[in-house]
Amino acid sequence: MSSRKLLQQMFGLTLVALLLAACAGGGEPALPEARAGEWRGSAKCGKLAFVVNPDGKSISRVEFTELEGTSNSQSVENLSGGWPIADDGKFALDTLQLLYNITFRGEFSQDATRATGTWEMPSGCSSKWEATKSQ
Repeated sequence: MSSRKLLQQMFGLTLVALLLAACAGGGEPALPEARAGEWRGSAKCGKLAFVVNPDGKSISRVEFTELEGTSNSQSVENLSGGWPIADDGKFALDTLQLLYNITFRGEFSQDATRATGTWEMPSGCSSKWEATKSQ
């Protein structure tokens, strides 16, 4: 095999390897600031909204509205800096369980375009939820 052909094949294989690595890697995780803003979503139990502080490291307000037929609607603000979001994008608003009998847990996607989790309301309705950032 000529050295020219060998060089062409090596270049081709290198190019394929780089393309595969770029597609498979999914890129770097988004910075926490990318999570900042208002998020809205829904679940089997109803609708939810929450606000992520500008630094992207805590949630300052949550609002739950259960489906029609129930009177449960809660809007809760954390005035002491917010509920923390871990470095891996996971969060659990455990104080809501103590104060309002609401369980709310979730995590942000690596690219900070969507959040998913679970909630349980005082009525006993429990379900998974999904939210996206409002524009």
